[in-house]
Amino acid sequence: MTPREGGPALATSCALSHILHGRRPMSAANVPFRRRGIIMSSEEKTDFRPIARAVGTVLEFAANDFIFREGDPPRYMYVVLKGSVEMSSKGKVVEIAHGGKAFGMLSLLDDMPRTSAARALEPCELALLDKKKFRFMIEEAPNFVWFVLGEFGSRLRATNALL
Repeated sequence: MTPREGGPALATSCALSHILHGRRPMSAANVPFRRRGIIMSSEEKTDFRPIARAVGTVLEFAANDFIFREGDPPRYMYVVLKGSVEMSSKGKVVEIAHGGKAFGMLSLLDDMPRTSAARALEPCELALLDKKKFRFMIEEAPNFVWFVLGEFGSRLRATNALL
């Protein structure tokens, strides 16, 4: 069954749209087909925490727990739901990610080992998205691309400030 016929991709896309806008999901049969998934204006600043919570796997980390270390293989990207996470590279703190911020995307894109370490500064709740879910979000939630690019830009500026 294709998405146009009301298959799983349409149902998931509609569910994400309803999560994003705070409504209960409707059945796929009652929702018109949308080629690009969730539709939002480019000026909208979206909080992806509810979507990450719904799509990803939610885990809790205690203060000082390492989420990953430099050199670890890529498995997930992370969205901070609660708490704060310290990002460091070669022993230098690059950035602190608070609620709503994301990290770990680069390694999912290039399949290279982690270039930084992530450590919980306080008890944290994180949503983990594996490569398949990350790609789904890129393809089905257009503003997610802008969210990811914003996170990359923020991290690049923070890293450049240390040089």
